[in-house]
Amino acid sequence: MEKQNTNESLLTTIQNSSIKWIALCLGAAFVVFIAIAVFKISVNNLFTVGILLACPLMHLWMMKSGGHKH
Repeated sequence: MEKQNTNESLLTTIQNSSIKWIALCLGAAFVVFIAIAVFKISVNNLFTVGILLACPLMHLWMMKSGGHKH
């Protein structure tokens, strides 16, 4: 009985995580579409800004577990 509850909670966690990633990707695609269609921002500018933002965001994501434990 305990193992079944563990499996169900793990499945629920995986499904919630997947839903969050799908929502995040769809949200990003929607923002890009709005930037191009409504605000007439060029794809090259979006790509350049995306690369410039990706570097610090990836650094924060990689260092989120805390401290420099070398």
